[in-house]
Amino acid sequence: MKEHALHTPPHPPPPEIDSPKEKSTVTDPRQSIAGTADSPAQWVSVAEGSKSLGSHPVSHGSWACTPAKDWTEGSHTVSATAGYTAQFDDGYGPVYSAPSYVTFDVAIPPAPAAPAISSPAEGATVTDVRQQVTGTAERGVEKVTLADGSTALPGEAHVTGTAWTYTPGADWAPGAHTITAVAHRSGRNSSASTPRHFSVQAPSPTPTVSVELVDPLADNQEAEADCAFTHKLDVHITENGDAVRALPITFTVKGSTGSDFVTGAATYPSHTDDNGVAPATTLYAGDTPGSFTVSVTSSSRADVGKDIHLTVRPRS
Repeated sequence: MKEHALHTPPHPPPPEIDSPKEKSTVTDPRQSIAGTADSPAQWVSVAEGSKSLGSHPVSHGSWACTPAKDWTEGSHTVSATAGYTAQFDDGYGPVYSAPSYVTFDVAIPPAPAAPAISSPAEGATVTDVRQQVTGTAERGVEKVTLADGSTALPGEAHVTGTAWTYTPGADWAPGAHTITAVAHRSGRNSSASTPRHFSVQAPSPTPTVSVELVDPLADNQEAEADCAFTHKLDVHITENGDAVRALPITFTVKGSTGSDFVTGAATYPSHTDDNGVAPATTLYAGDTPGSFTVSVTSSSRADVGKDIHLTVRPRS
């Protein structure tokens, strides 16, 4: 240590070590050494024998040292020395206090046993994109973390007693997943659980049915009384873009114009072919002028429906 001429600034008082207590037994493998230091102390240097554990700033009279590595099991004696930078006649330099000491024992608890995964079942295929993963662990386990393959999953499982539940914060990706779980207690980690394999099947898209006229001019067309409508009422039916085949279809005349199909009936049964087209027969305008509709429905599917708008004109 550098010797300074003429006079020496006062030494700071030794720091107080508040934690851990003298001759206490701790189980935290990264147990902090902490305490207080009076003015003019600016830092506290901590050491175990000749091994420095670093210098730590004093903030509002308090200081703390958390070791970078786990304490070994057994007895430890740690010193703490306060210091500050003082002005001497020939420049600036550090001034140290006498050391304070604390002796404590470290009793490292055994690592917890590997947790077990209970659900989903091994090899299961699930459709819930927020499928929970559940399992069991030793009593006293503080948290359980999960990984999907080599990728750590965000967050941690909620632990209650010996049961734990992991709820993903985002949807599982469709496809195969390999999940492992690790239990944590008092700074010790278990080995990974037996892997649990399951697959996520993306939910089927909501059916979107489309009923369109093969001839767009069939809608809003007009015909003179007792004459045939010239544009056919055939419809093309698709679901999510694919043709709906062999679907029973009914064309029904609604209104008071007296219009009917060539069969003489106000309804006409049909069904879709391999291309999803349901043909309609010829429709004749009635003898009462006015507007009416032909509705397209299916007895097999309530989501199939369309109204075709037509008008009967008076005879010329």
